[in-house]
Amino acid sequence: MLFIYPPIVILSLEGLIYLSKSIKIKFKGLSYRVINIIFILIIASSLIHTAQFMIRYHPHQNVYFNILAGKNMKEVKNSFELDYWGLSYRQALEYILKNDKDKVIKIYVTNACGWYNSLILPSDDRKRLVYVKRDSLDEAKYFISNYRWHKDEYPYEDEYFSIKIGGTKIMVVYRL
Repeated sequence: MLFIYPPIVILSLEGLIYLSKSIKIKFKGLSYRVINIIFILIIASSLIHTAQFMIRYHPHQNVYFNILAGKNMKEVKNSFELDYWGLSYRQALEYILKNDKDKVIKIYVTNACGWYNSLILPSDDRKRLVYVKRDSLDEAKYFISNYRWHKDEYPYEDEYFSIKIGGTKIMVVYRL
């Protein structure tokens, strides 16, 4: 999807230039400058808000939604997938591997992202992880989910690890 950013940036800049020229033609002198400054401040405040979100929630800045999606992340979660790509699985797997000293750790992940994220782990860590299927869930020591296709909480009680963005969980690990 990154290929689409350059045309969007070019179109946005062209639009800003056109708008600036239109304001300059319509308003002369001091009022033109005041309107331009106000316009620049509005755009800058929007960019600052987005940058603050991205810095605050790094490495999960991909979960950003603007105010049009909902007033808070809990509301957004009801309408959209939050961690669609499952990038938070890496942190969950690293946490389990760091804190569980068993040589073999049986885990259940709710979608393929959990398995794909293990590929970035060191080989020795990957060898410790054993993935179980849904019909063998009772064999798993941990249940891991990024809430993809599942907006509600899970029925398990022993929450071992979670990642929250804006007060809303995007990743949860339960000890079974």
